[in-house]
Amino acid sequence: TTTTTTTTTATITTATTTTTSTSGTSIAYTITPPTTELVRLGEVQNLLTTILYSILKKANNPHIDLLPIHVSAIFSLLRHNDYEIRMNAIGMLGCIAKTPLANNVIQDIGLALLTGLEDPSGWVSSEAVNVIFETFDDHFDEVVTSLSIIQKLQLYEKSVAQKIKQDKNMDKLLYDRLDEALVNIGPFIDYKKKQKKRK
Repeated sequence: TTTTTTTTTATITTATTTTTSTSGTSIAYTITPPTTELVRLGEVQNLLTTILYSILKKANNPHIDLLPIHVSAIFSLLRHNDYEIRMNAIGMLGCIAKTPLANNVIQDIGLALLTGLEDPSGWVSSEAVNVIFETFDDHFDEVVTSLSIIQKLQLYEKSVAQKIKQDKNMDKLLYDRLDEALVNIGPFIDYKKKQKKRK
């Protein structure tokens, strides 16, 4: 049998659980969560979305079953005030684009990625670029055309090239990430144009 008592102080809730085995031995253990000063809600959300992103990278696993409500929840993360959570959400949409669910939401995913290109965080916008490359390389050409993705990438390319040139104090890791995106945009656009001519 198990009994639980909960004691709440100003900032800490402590749960003491006593478990009695069939032999009659009682074992008591106390769970005390970290104080609110040590763990912020945003940090927990960041960790959870990072874990979820990692799981979704294995979305071809037959044991992982995504429902429309899960997809809607991921879309809602794009409005989060933490750029890392928005970046994770962009990555998760890229994972969804590789699943059967993509056929129903690919237009929405495309719109979300284009919105990501305009994100004030370079980390988020560069993630959006990478997911566009992975999602629309050989698939969903009709979405590329209907959403003018090539044209939007060209605008992004000009904007980021200017930003990199002007911001002398940019974090080096971010600089490298944005620079890599710029290097790959040209070849991606050329590939899509050649692909269109072949059709």
